[in-house]
Amino acid sequence: MPSKNRSRASRAARKFIFSLSMTLFFVFLSLFEGLGYQILSLEEATFTANVDHQVGYDVAGMVFEAGYNPLLFPSNWLFGRGYVAGNFSTVYVGQGPGPHDLPMGEVPRIGRGAAGGAFSPRSYMPTPDIRREDFVLSMALRELPINFLLLLGVAVIIEILGHRLLHTIFLCGILGFFVAGVVGVIIGLVFGAIATLICMVKLPKNNIVTESWNALWK
Repeated sequence: MPSKNRSRASRAARKFIFSLSMTLFFVFLSLFEGLGYQILSLEEATFTANVDHQVGYDVAGMVFEAGYNPLLFPSNWLFGRGYVAGNFSTVYVGQGPGPHDLPMGEVPRIGRGAAGGAFSPRSYMPTPDIRREDFVLSMALRELPINFLLLLGVAVIIEILGHRLLHTIFLCGILGFFVAGVVGVIIGLVFGAIATLICMVKLPKNNIVTESWNALWK
């Protein structure tokens, strides 16, 4: 009896590890422009350098519009934030860029360094390209926690169903977003569902596709 319990626990642990691995893979994809989001417009409207000479922080005002992939950012679409458009202030503090999104015009609160001392003045100024890259990445990262949990839930359900080929539907939808945005997601999901259905129904259970896939995770 104890050996059976250990065997069940081991199988459950392997299934969870696989689910977590697939979730991290999808989260990784969500950070790339085109796969996780599409930038419709991005402009640095204002930039104020060295606002405080003692602390040395910079403030960049961004005009930003983007659409998120509904498969990789499902919570955004559930709560009506699938498309984001507006003005944002990004603050860079200390020796390196540390973007914190604030409503336009809000005065940033300056904290203290890890060692307890005040942030030192900037030793360099980030280029406009770096500022834009930092801003876009920060906008994606702040949406990850709740979306990570939702993606993990989907991966766990797929493991419970025992059909890992269902992940191909997700991948086809993601690729569809890269090609044609939200419409491409729908087309990709339909194509992926048809392909998965053929693999699950038409092909024998011991076909080379499923055997090769399952062999990777035994």
